[in-house]
Amino acid sequence: MKSNYSVEFPPLRHLVFGGDGIQTFNLTASCTAGFWVLSRLNSTPYIMTAGHCSKLGPFNPDGSVDFYHLPWGTIEGNQLIGPMAPPNISVIDKGLILKQNDSIGVIPSVRNTDDIDMPELKIIGTVDLDTVGSVVCKSGYVSHISCGVVLSLNTKVFQGGRLYGGIAKVSMMPCRGDSGSPVFPLVPDLFPGIFITGMLTSRHVAKGYCVVVPIEMLITDDIYVLTINDLI
Repeated sequence: MKSNYSVEFPPLRHLVFGGDGIQTFNLTASCTAGFWVLSRLNSTPYIMTAGHCSKLGPFNPDGSVDFYHLPWGTIEGNQLIGPMAPPNISVIDKGLILKQNDSIGVIPSVRNTDDIDMPELKIIGTVDLDTVGSVVCKSGYVSHISCGVVLSLNTKVFQGGRLYGGIAKVSMMPCRGDSGSPVFPLVPDLFPGIFITGMLTSRHVAKGYCVVVPIEMLITDDIYVLTINDLI
């Protein structure tokens, strides 16, 4: 029997998880998506990541840089997320990528698809990074999930020719190409839930540590981290 009507399904969206890859046009640079944040003013969604990821362009006329989604296991992204406005990385190495493409889906989770039993870690909130000796983990595009021990807090490091303060040093874990990775405490009793505690911005191989910016330095009064509670 021939139907006289058709059913239209909503378009499939490309979900961008924390820990997924992001790249600029023509692979000028690739980094890792940190986590989604929302504007308190108008609920506009942005991806927070390392600001230095945009330093090589290519630049739009307004100075912004477009970023594309790069899921784990892929080498080229073809889904535009949106632009990162020129970031001020003089004090904190962070940048915000505006979600401009309606085909991109927002999800308050971190990718963990190497684990078939727990392929995503759901963000349930944030917690201060305040305990030396604690174990934290990150999800990154290149090295996926890896963990290290917090070596020191509120320290100063040189990065990209700049001196940054208030930084946490974490024992060396694979993090090359993973700038922007979300960092969370290792608390198995909470899984698949996690708290975001910071963002990885660089590594110092010779000195044996990765650089993590604590969450309290990343979140300002005008934005907040998207959690699973926001979907209820």
